[in-house]
Amino acid sequence: MDTWYKGIGRPLKSGPSLMDYFVCTDGYYRQGRKGGHGVIIRDNVGKPIVASAVASTEAVSFLYHQVQGVSRGVELAVEYSLRDIQLFCNAKHVARLVNMARRCLDVQSILVERILLMLFARSV
Repeated sequence: MDTWYKGIGRPLKSGPSLMDYFVCTDGYYRQGRKGGHGVIIRDNVGKPIVASAVASTEAVSFLYHQVQGVSRGVELAVEYSLRDIQLFCNAKHVARLVNMARRCLDVQSILVERILLMLFARSV
């Protein structure tokens, strides 16, 4: 992992929460060879903030390594306190999986909120 941006994590006027960040991920898989994933996060003017690349000892599948890259990208965004991120991946099916998971979480949070409101209304 390498990092270039020294201002991340400190409360600056143009701190991490005031701009969009681009999280670009990729996965690599060849049957019978090693697999791996990589991620680079850039700010809204294209300046690299942090990058990470990992080679796995065993290749699992293209989908697996792509999702590893997405997961690592989100971990780094959280670690650097980046809130407004746009996630880029070169595999449409991985992007669909992430979007479906996000929608499921949105639906779950709406349902939990409604249940809490119902419980709270009953206790008053």
